[in-house]
Amino acid sequence: MASRILRLSVLFAAGLTLLTASVAQAQDLGTLAILKLIDEDGDGASDVPGQGITFVVEDATGAEVGRGSTDAGGGINFNLPPGTYRVTDQGAPDLVHLDPASGVAQADIRVDETTTLLFLNQRVGGDPPPAAAIEVQKMVARDGQTEPADGWEFVLSMGGTEIARGITGPHPQTGDPGWVVFGAQADGSPLPAGDYRVEEVPQAGFQVIDPVDGFFDIFFDGVANTPLLFINGPEGDGGGDPPSGAAIEVQKMVARDGQTEPADGWEFVLSMGGNEIARGITGPHPQTGDPGWVVFGAQADGSPLPAGDYRVEEVPQAGFQVIDPVDGFFDIFFDGAANTTLLFINGPEGDGGGDPPSGAAIEVQKMVARDGQTEPSDGWEFVLSMGSTEIARGITGPHPQTGDPGWVVFGAQADGSPLPAGDYRVEEVPQAGFQVIDPVDGFFDIIFDGVANTPLLFINGPEGDGGGDPPAGAAIEVQKMVARDGQTEPADGWEFVLSMGGNEIARGITGPHPHTGDPGWVVFGAQSDGSPLPAGDYRVEEVPQAGFQVIDPVDGFFDIFFDGVANTPLLFI
Repeated sequence: MASRILRLSVLFAAGLTLLTASVAQAQDLGTLAILKLIDEDGDGASDVPGQGITFVVEDATGAEVGRGSTDAGGGINFNLPPGTYRVTDQGAPDLVHLDPASGVAQADIRVDETTTLLFLNQRVGGDPPPAAAIEVQKMVARDGQTEPADGWEFVLSMGGTEIARGITGPHPQTGDPGWVVFGAQADGSPLPAGDYRVEEVPQAGFQVIDPVDGFFDIFFDGVANTPLLFINGPEGDGGGDPPSGAAIEVQKMVARDGQTEPADGWEFVLSMGGNEIARGITGPHPQTGDPGWVVFGAQADGSPLPAGDYRVEEVPQAGFQVIDPVDGFFDIFFDGAANTTLLFINGPEGDGGGDPPSGAAIEVQKMVARDGQTEPSDGWEFVLSMGSTEIARGITGPHPQTGDPGWVVFGAQADGSPLPAGDYRVEEVPQAGFQVIDPVDGFFDIIFDGVANTPLLFINGPEGDGGGDPPAGAAIEVQKMVARDGQTEPADGWEFVLSMGGNEIARGITGPHPHTGDPGWVVFGAQSDGSPLPAGDYRVEEVPQAGFQVIDPVDGFFDIFFDGVANTPLLFI
């Protein structure tokens, strides 16, 4: 867990010391304020200030620049020149580090500002926090109401192997009915972090409402409780009738000249699993009287509309084209408890579904990355197209409203007519000597709604330097943890491969972090030939070790975009 860093005065109540963010008197100094707190009972919360604990401050070269012990309020301050410092909690024999777990933190000091670091320890012998668990709640829907249900069996498994079973009853802490809590494996050992499936055992006479497959696949981190809700209903009534008034409400709008207005007389079909349930034609809303609505609150035979998965589809009208949804239908889950509102928009054929309001446009910004910096760039050509038909071209220059360089704004078609709503591709025309950074394919496929401006950012860099080298220190930092008995701990000796587009860039083996010294890290800050790591799309993949299985990421690798500006941390378990 990262240290909590605050750049403001911090007031700690309940008898703790008031740490005042006093500005160092010297013009070129800032203040490092350290607060030490101790968790006496193992509940994860701070209980008392830690007095007499020694802290050591080192500069970027590793030279010690400050040392001192905390006062009765657990605080100590250091006045330091601006820069980055390593702060180490020397600890005590009866204390273990909780946050930061290594007892080491980094502080960035700025002139005339106070940076506060909080260090939390736990007293050895204190009780551990209550075990984290997967908590399952079971509800049954009847007549539009849900109520907790005891006596339902659930199975907890990992990778196809059953871990535990349980039957819903009173919650062990609250006593509320309808719960089963998985906090341990079948042999009583703590429930470790990992990927789990929680599945209910079906009961005759009931059908599933949510989750629709009768199970949840989850990642349990072993730190926080994970609550899950299962809902069933009696067979034959759709899982319980919805409350009176719960309905699927469909609003129909037609776009003309950049304005949308409600439209009566449009027909819609409601279906479930390919079977038609009901039809309706838009008109006045039954409650509000507003035009352009059709409300599905019952099936064709008049029975209440049950919860379930539905398709709502409009019947096309000659002379109109679809704007939203683009396929002319919505697939939804209606829970039978709350109204579900859907909006359909069409426009006259041939005008793109209605012209956008004045000023609505697709705004393209062009940036070029050099030496880890990006700057706007004029003179780049972009093509706007719809369905393979070119609509317009433009070259980046000053923004027509702000005057900022590096923009091209598409607010009209090539013939000068307003830009209609629809699906567009915006593609840059390549320039010799430059390579694409983002978007990786050199184009964006977007939906322009004709109502709001749509901004897009394109970034290129000179060929051969990966689009500009990142600033010094920017890196992909990989942390390796191994989970045992419900605890995770850093692991050295694991090999990782960094690649780009299928080409290996570098390899590394976890060990001490080059800056903090913490175990279990490998830092990719350069390619295998020593050149800086360029911005781009990377895969970071671990090399499997015999006797271990993957927990997270489930595929054993991360695909990421590294921007070359900020460190990118990744965690493998």
